[in-house]
Amino acid sequence: METIARKVLNRTAKTRGLPGLGTSSWMTGDSLSDWFDVLLHTREVTATRPY
Repeated sequence: METIARKVLNRTAKTRGLPGLGTSSWMTGDSLSDWFDVLLHTREVTATRPY
């Protein structure tokens, strides 16, 4: 049985793109497991836009 985390790592990824291209920019491609060797989850909240 495949876990939710494994499904997320194996499906096609879509993430925010390059900051210089604005907030509507995004990138897509292979799975996250192909993009990264390690993913870390931290419980820290940060602003998406500077004040």
